[in-house]
Amino acid sequence: MQAIYDIAEICFQKKIDTVVISPGSRSAPLVLAFSRLDRIQKHIVLDERCAAYMALGMALSTGKTVALVCTSGTAALNFSPAIAEAFYLNVPLLVLTADRPPEWTDQADGQTIRQQNIYGNHVKRSYQLPSDYSADSVWFINRTINEAINLSQNEVKGPVHVNIPLKEPLYPSAETEITYSKTRIIQRTETYSKILPTEWDNVKNEFNNSDKKVLILGQLPYNQEFIKELRLFIEGSGIPLIADVTGNGNFLKTDFIRHQDLFLSNLTRKEIEDLKPDLLISMGGSLVSKNLKIFLRKNRPSLHWHISEGDHCPDTFCSLTRHLPVSPFAFLKKANRTASGLDTERNDNYADKWVQADKNVALNLENYCKEVEHSDFGVVYSLLQNLPNNSILHVANSMSIRYVNFFGLNKNIEVHSNRGTSGIDGCLSTAIGTALKTNKQVTLLIGDLAFFYDSNALFQNSLPANLKVIVLNNLSGNIFRMIDGPSHLPEGEKYFETGHTKSVKFLVEGFGLKYFAMNDSANFKKSFQELQNYIDFGVLEIMTDPGKNVAALKGFSNFLKSRA
Repeated sequence: MQAIYDIAEICFQKKIDTVVISPGSRSAPLVLAFSRLDRIQKHIVLDERCAAYMALGMALSTGKTVALVCTSGTAALNFSPAIAEAFYLNVPLLVLTADRPPEWTDQADGQTIRQQNIYGNHVKRSYQLPSDYSADSVWFINRTINEAINLSQNEVKGPVHVNIPLKEPLYPSAETEITYSKTRIIQRTETYSKILPTEWDNVKNEFNNSDKKVLILGQLPYNQEFIKELRLFIEGSGIPLIADVTGNGNFLKTDFIRHQDLFLSNLTRKEIEDLKPDLLISMGGSLVSKNLKIFLRKNRPSLHWHISEGDHCPDTFCSLTRHLPVSPFAFLKKANRTASGLDTERNDNYADKWVQADKNVALNLENYCKEVEHSDFGVVYSLLQNLPNNSILHVANSMSIRYVNFFGLNKNIEVHSNRGTSGIDGCLSTAIGTALKTNKQVTLLIGDLAFFYDSNALFQNSLPANLKVIVLNNLSGNIFRMIDGPSHLPEGEKYFETGHTKSVKFLVEGFGLKYFAMNDSANFKKSFQELQNYIDFGVLEIMTDPGKNVAALKGFSNFLKSRA
C-alpha cells in the first residue's frame, strides 16, 4: 500500500493543498493517507454530488487543483455532473476514485461497476492504476499521478480522473504508523505560446483593414493583470467592448457595453446596420446573452477571431475565420505594444452608437425600477445596487443569471457562475466551496428549485460564515413562463414550471441555520443589511409572484418601446 499512501505526498509536493473526501470503505487507504498528512486541508462531505461541486467552487476561488476522493460504485457516478461542469469551465480537479480489483467487475460483487473511463470524454484524460505493487507498478503509479496533476494544470485546465483498484486488507492496524516516501516529483515548466511574426502580419492586416470592430468578453475568472491589459487595449483602440457579466469586465473602470440583452432585440433595420461589425474579436468562455448570439448569427461579420489557448475553438456565431491559440492576456499584451503595428486610428462614430444604445437602456432601467412592483426583476436590480465592493457574487443558473446579465455590474465584484454546462444542480455547493477558500463576503443568488435541488449541501458540520444566500422563491421554474414555447402550451404549468407551495424556511431551520424573510421590495435594503450583518451563514428568502415576474420583465420591454 505504500505506493497508494504516497499519492497524498505527491499531491502535496505538487502544490495541491486541499482534498474533498466522501466517506466509504474501499477508499480507506487513500482517506488514511490524506487524513494523516497535516499539510493538506481536508473537507469531508457525505453527498458525492455536493462534494464534487464544493471542490469545483474551491478550485474556482483559488485557480489551483483540488483533489476529490470517493469509494467505489455509484459514489463515483455521483461526481459526474460537477466533473462535466469543470471540464467545460476549465477548472482543475484531480478525481481519485477507489475501485474493486478489475477481476471482480461484473461478478455480482457489491459496489462494483465498470469504473474505467467512467467520465467518458468529460475529463482531459482517465488513468487506470494497477492493483499490484511490483517495482514496475510502483514506478507506473508515481508517473501517472505526477502526469495527471500536471495535465490538470496545463494551459487549458480541467478535471483528470485516476481510477484506483484496491485489494483487501484495506485497513492497517490501529497502531500502524503511515509514513510517506521521499517520492519522485515530475515538475512542469510553464511556457507561453506566441504568434509567429509572419502570422502576426496577417492579423495586423485584417485588423487595420476593418473599419467597424467590436470585442466580446465571455466568461473569464477575474485577473488583475488581464484587466489592466484589456483596459489599455480598448482605450487605445476605441473598440467597443461587449462584456457578459461572467467576464468580470466590471473591474475595468471604463465604459463598456453591459445591457446588450435588453436592447439588441428591439433594433430598427438602420440600427442593425449601424451596429453590425466588420471584425468581431471574442475571448473567454460561454455567453449568457442569448440576444447577442442571435444578433451576431443573423448579422454575421466578415471576420471573426476567437482568442483562446489550446486546440479547440468554438464557432459560436457561425462566422469564425481565425483562431489565435494564445491566452487572451498574451494577445492583449502583444497588441498593446507600440511595435505591434495595429492601427490606433479610432472609429469613434461606430463605438458611440454602441455606447449610446447601452446608456439609453441604463437610464430607462433606473427609471423603470423605481416604480416596478415587487418582483424578481426589481429585487435583483436592488441587490446589484447594494452589494458591497470587493465581494464575490455567485449566481445560480436559470433566471437568476439572466437577470444579473440584463443589468450588469459597475462595482469591483467578482462574478462566478456554473455556466460550463449551465445546470441548476450544484449551485449552492459550488458557492460553499468558493466561500471556504476566500476571506471575502460571498453572496449566492439562487432560485427556489435550484436551492431545493442542492439542499444536501447544507448537511455540513459547519458552513462558511462569509456566505450569504438569497433565494428568489417564485414557487416554480419561472423561466418557463418567460421563454417562447412552454409559456404558450397547456402543459407549461404542470410539466415545465413544476409549481409548488413550499418555503425554504423549514428546510433551513431544520438544519439549525438562520432564516430571514422578505415579501416587499421596499424593504430590500433593510432585509439585505440584516443578512449581511449576521455573523454566520444565513439565508434570506424573497417570495415573489410568478405572474408579476413575467409582467415586470415584459413591462420593461414595453417601457423601452414607449420611449424610443
